Amino acid sequence: MNASSEVKTGRRRFTPSGNRLILAVGVASCAGLLFTFAHPAPAGPPVLAFDPAAVADVESADRERLADAETEPTGPAAEVWRLYHRAGEAEVGTEGRAAFEARQRQMADAVEALREARGDGAIDTLRSRALAELDAALAGELADDEEAAALGSFPATTETYGVFQDGAPVAPPFVVRTLFAGRFNGILGLELTAGMTEVEQKAYWGWLAVEVPDPPAALAARAIEQLGAVAPDLAREVRAYRALEQGHGAEAASLYERLPTLRGRNAALAARSGL
Repeated sequence: MNASSEVKTGRRRFTPSGNRLILAVGVASCAGLLFTFAHPAPAGPPVLAFDPAAVADVESADRERLADAETEPTGPAAEVWRLYHRAGEAEVGTEGRAAFEARQRQMADAVEALREARGDGAIDTLRSRALAELDAALAGELADDEEAAALGSFPATTETYGVFQDGAPVAPPFVVRTLFAGRFNGILGLELTAGMTEVEQKAYWGWLAVEVPDPPAALAARAIEQLGAVAPDLAREVRAYRALEQGHGAEAASLYERLPTLRGRNAALAARSGL
């Protein structure tokens, strides 16, 4: 009776030992499939990504500085702002060596006077003002002469670095604004990343280290070194990928192995498998 019922329903009764045997065979089969498909993943190029919350904090700080600022710069800030725009005009025009050197001296004096009168916060406010002007220029909201003073040669000179193409930005907006902030600092005679947070420095040096096609050796070396101070794992991965591209598999594998990620371990295996 019971046997007939089991046949009709298609059920089979297994003993405990039979169940264990089936389980063991199943596990062994799955393991075999894993070993069949578990090949080292080729090491792809590093990925430049940013913490959205950190980016939002930077953008919020810019808005807050502008909300608290005067409608137009006054006093020592006005002179720095005037010379900053003059630099933009000179970048797309003609300026002799003597005029360039004179303007640099004037800027150094103006920046010192602004710092003495209002502190470094006044420079941060002007930087935020310059970034707002960048947005207005890219949106086509400025007259031609205003746009020239605001952007200077920035679109043209950064095409080499994959930031602009045919006059339009193609890099992520946060990268564009951060590289432009570096331009502002350079014109004022400051360190290129002066006043920048860690995520801004990662955007600045990270783009130059990761995304620039065929960068000059000196630029690449400096970018990777500076990137290491704010994003050490990314800098290590850049070094590893460059070593791999240059045929130095052992060096690449050693660097990849020091990354605390599965991606790093897989890349290390791939690098060693190619030796």
